[in-house]
Amino acid sequence: MKKQSFKLLNIFLIILTLVLWSAGCTNKQSEQTQSESTQSTKRTITDMSGRKVIIPSHVNRIAINGTAMTQLAVMIGGADKIVATLPSIKSNPWYIKIYPKIETVSAPFDKEVNIEELIKSKPDVVVLWSGKEALQKKIEQLNIPVVIISYDTPEELKKSVTLMGNLLGEEETKKASEFCSYYDSNIKRITEKTSSISDNDKLKVYYSADSPLSTDGNNSIVTSWIEIAGGINTAAQNGVTGMSQTVSMENVVQWNPDVIIVRDAPNKDAILKDERFKDINAVKNNKVYINPKGVNVWCARSGDNALQVLWAAKTLYPDMFTDIDMNREVEEFYKTYYDYNVNSEDLEDIMNPKK
Repeated sequence: MKKQSFKLLNIFLIILTLVLWSAGCTNKQSEQTQSESTQSTKRTITDMSGRKVIIPSHVNRIAINGTAMTQLAVMIGGADKIVATLPSIKSNPWYIKIYPKIETVSAPFDKEVNIEELIKSKPDVVVLWSGKEALQKKIEQLNIPVVIISYDTPEELKKSVTLMGNLLGEEETKKASEFCSYYDSNIKRITEKTSSISDNDKLKVYYSADSPLSTDGNNSIVTSWIEIAGGINTAAQNGVTGMSQTVSMENVVQWNPDVIIVRDAPNKDAILKDERFKDINAVKNNKVYINPKGVNVWCARSGDNALQVLWAAKTLYPDMFTDIDMNREVEEFYKTYYDYNVNSEDLEDIMNPKK
């Protein structure tokens, strides 16, 4: 009897051991599955500063602190994912036209950031311009991933659009690719003709940024579109580097540009009323132009820069580009990338801005 009881005890112990071992394996397998599940909800992207950033696999809520970057997101179909923006975006009449809901979006970004408002917006990712290191650290301390976007050339603009698409999702990535192809086709369309212009025949262009004596030089997208259009940026040619650089009246008189392009309409009036400009070729020959402006000013770091290269080329060399109908180009672009049908009043506002 004792022998039989001992045998039963051994069998019980063996069964208990197997049950415990099986339970341990199940727990480990469950833990591994949970770990793999957690990993699958994250992905890594490389931003424009070269940083590796871990972000959610699916980004549904994005905060953006830059006007031009916001435009990129809207342009590729990501407007509904914007949960935090700037006051200037909410009050921009063009954003209100193409995406009326923008008026209800939180606006924590201004000269400073309202951290409490940013947290309330619950972004999956925050997108910042480069050079915002202090703000970047402040946001990262909240365990919110930060992606840096920065661009000063057409190539960098295309990379930034691609990054924005990759950040937002599959459909936005597809739209970003379409935009890059369109931008490339416009550049090719222009340079096929302007590349044959000799250096001696290229028009000298002065660009007015914040004021009549503020300009953009080397390492700016302004220089890129001037050169694509077959012109010479007089500021860049004379060693000016960067954006919104102050130059002297003596500089502009000495450069004597053939064409002046102003970013903001009031600068044209200021230049034409200033006696110091009267002997400059551009003024004497009535070649002072206001740059088009829609969702964003075309000539700056704008997605509408895809239209800028067409307008600049036609403005500098109208006889060479009689085939370009800017009204039609704007209509097609705004329908394709903003899902908005521009009317005649819209076209006047874009092509001949008053502000």
